[in-house]
Amino acid sequence: MELDKILHQAQAELKKSFGDDLESLLVYGSAAIGDYTPGVSDINLLVVLKRVNIYILDSMRDFMKKMGRAFVTAPLVMTREHIRTSADVFPIEFLEIKEKHRMLIGEDYFADLKIDIKNLRHECEHELKGRVIRIRQSFIEAKGSSHELKELLISAHTANFPAFRTALRLKEAAPPMKKEEVTAALSVHFDLDVELFHTIKRLRMHEIKLNAGSLRELIGKYLSEVEKLAAIVDRL
Repeated sequence: MELDKILHQAQAELKKSFGDDLESLLVYGSAAIGDYTPGVSDINLLVVLKRVNIYILDSMRDFMKKMGRAFVTAPLVMTREHIRTSADVFPIEFLEIKEKHRMLIGEDYFADLKIDIKNLRHECEHELKGRVIRIRQSFIEAKGSSHELKELLISAHTANFPAFRTALRLKEAAPPMKKEEVTAALSVHFDLDVELFHTIKRLRMHEIKLNAGSLRELIGKYLSEVEKLAAIVDRL
């Protein structure tokens, strides 16, 4: 299904479920900036409601039963007040949304949002080092099949892009929007292995297949590069 059709269906389902309680809806990430690949990229939504409770979250579960097969991830569900008071707590996440989003319904609460970046370096280091720990943990838990290792690597790499873009900000380099441009910039500013990132992209796009042994080696190399970046950020 085409992206616009998926987004139109998502809007219709949310309007039907929440009516006037739905204040705004936006899509953020790759689907908002032209970096979307059908059948590969996730579709990330942020829903702003007048109120949030467990019954509303139950309704979101029903929404996901209908939209999950279209690569729509579980939406971020917030209130306007939650957004207004959380910009200092989630500077990386909110910067990513502010810079890479498209409004679908209602008022844009991110357009004029002031984001406190004084703790940006600390949060970037926290995200990178935390990701290393989570990859290690997931690798230990994994049964070792090629499919499982592939999903582990791709998921971890995708989740790291907000921290990657933040690391570039800390170098006073304007972070690109598209993933391939971000990894190219990382290789320039931090001397990271751009060929490693290209291999992961080809794996994600189903252009290559690797056996479990090769994937274990790739995960090991990826961990080393993320640790290297975290150590550099620690010294900035």
